[in-house]
Amino acid sequence: MVQSAQGFAARTGDPMEVVLRRLERLEKNVSELGRQVDSTLDKFQTAEKQKMGRMEALNQLIRAIAQVHAA
Repeated sequence: MVQSAQGFAARTGDPMEVVLRRLERLEKNVSELGRQVDSTLDKFQTAEKQKMGRMEALNQLIRAIAQVHAA
């Protein structure tokens, strides 16, 4: 089985280098997860604003109907 030079270096290199590479990958993954969470929260906030807008429009309609019936 042929291994890449980088893969070979990772297996035979300085243990500290291996730890640093793993740490960098972990930081990258955590950062990406944070971006995904932020994106999801933004989508929820947008959906909540739209929901509130629809509820306000419905409330205005109900108030207008109530005024017509009260008159």
